Parts: sequence; C-alpha cells; structure tokens
Amino acid sequence: MSITKKMGRRGIIKTCEICGEEFHPKHGNQKYCGEGCIREAKTRTMRKLRKTYGIHNKKKWLGTGGLGSTPYHDFKREMIAIQKEKVRCGLSK
Repeated sequence: MSITKKMGRRGIIKTCEICGEEFHPKHGNQKYCGEGCIREAKTRTMRKLRKTYGIHNKKKWLGTGGLGSTPYHDFKREMIAIQKEKVRCGLSK
C-alpha cells in the first residue's frame, strides 16, 4: 500500500501503510499512524527477512546463548558454558 498525501486544515494528511487510516504526521518521514502499526510493520519486516534468509529459529542466532560478556572465574564452568553454546549453534557433533 502506498502513502497518499493531501493537504488538510492542519497541514499534510497521510494514509497509514498498515491500516489505511488517515493521520497528521509529526515529521515528514512518518509512515504509520501509531505504535500498534509500527509494531506490526516491524513484525512483517522480520517475517520477510526470516523467509528470505531462511532464519526460522531465533535460538540458532549467534550472540543469544548462555555465554556472558565476561568469562567465569572457574575454568570447568566456563568450559561447560562454551560446550553448551557449541551444541546450541550446531557446531559440535
């Protein structure tokens, strides 16, 4: 759906790309009428990206596992965390 612009008494009126409702934009680049439509647009974008790039499972994305930004002081505990992350990412047999 394309954005349509027209002039009203209070300035430019645009049509929301998601729901089709007319609204007065707060700035020139605004495409959606409110927070609900912004969330829906983000959801649609993520679905499209997952479909395009074959990303179906968030758990396999790097950086979302159990490894923290700092290592454990206990070597055995750190090694177990690394092994679990390898299994989660499908890097071990």
